[in-house]
Amino acid sequence: MKLNQSFVLLVILGLALLVRIYGLGSVPYGFHVDEVKAGLNAYSILTTGRDDKGNFMPMYYDSFGDFRPTGVMYLIIPSIIVFGKSVLATRLPIAIVGGLTVLPLYFLVEELFVDKQKRLAMWAAIMLALNPWHIIASRATGESVVAMFLALFGLLFLIKLRRKDKVIYSVLSMLFLVASYFFYHSVRVLVPAWVAVVLCFDWLIMKRKIKMTQVGVFALVTIASVLIFLSPESRGRMSQVGLKSDFQVLYEVTKMPTEEGPGHVLEARAFHNRLAAYIRRFAEEYRAYLGVDFLIGSTAKPIRYTVPQVGLLTYVEFILVIVGLFFVSSRKELLLILGLIIVSPLS
Repeated sequence: MKLNQSFVLLVILGLALLVRIYGLGSVPYGFHVDEVKAGLNAYSILTTGRDDKGNFMPMYYDSFGDFRPTGVMYLIIPSIIVFGKSVLATRLPIAIVGGLTVLPLYFLVEELFVDKQKRLAMWAAIMLALNPWHIIASRATGESVVAMFLALFGLLFLIKLRRKDKVIYSVLSMLFLVASYFFYHSVRVLVPAWVAVVLCFDWLIMKRKIKMTQVGVFALVTIASVLIFLSPESRGRMSQVGLKSDFQVLYEVTKMPTEEGPGHVLEARAFHNRLAAYIRRFAEEYRAYLGVDFLIGSTAKPIRYTVPQVGLLTYVEFILVIVGLFFVSSRKELLLILGLIIVSPLS
């Protein structure tokens, strides 16, 4: 990286940190219950080794049956040591990680777009640095921000592994990807899917021989996911938001078969069976996650993460996504990006 490029990246990094840290103790207004519990239990673990429920060095914290991963609590501990018990101390570590996320994104784009790597990487970093949703999530102790930071670094080293078969890339990819599991639920499904897409892309599209180091990354993250989901605690959140708990599915399975009327058993079993209900609901949810209302509207976002008149993406970012997908689809070597986008809503 040339000196002027390094300087620009540092400026972007400084901007990203500034908009996430300035006035952090008072903006966003109020101290949400999830933030309170994260800070309180970070202090409790620091002073007693136990959370407020008496669990020793817990891996999960049960708020209402969700059993959230406790990685964020351990991340907050050093900040409490330095700044004491405060809103700022609780929010600061996640805000810093949010600002630093421009780094793995920059280097990932640089690795993917070889011919125009510097310019596109810079624009990607700027977009993330100023993305309203990412800013507010970083300032509101969002665990997903930390999981995203770690997963992007893991994906970066996995992509590097495609070009240079180095064990160190494999090890770093494994470490970052598995580390993300300790901060957010859905990443435990998303990460194996991402790795599978990279391997399938190399094998089916690029006609490359899959490296054993790549297989090793996939095997480890998949085994880690399976082992984690064997624990009842890790399945707590899934039992709340999974398809099996969806009200519309439960209604269709229990009520709608009888609405076909007497003598229509075959029709009822064909169109209102459990599998058909799951497939329909899954398709509806999947479509919604790639829809305009979700991406640039205000649906499906908690109030504390809402920026007035702005969705997950700004209008500029949304337009660039559409334009970018057109260019990606015309170049075989960049279809990998499309694959990663397609599997991202699965979790």
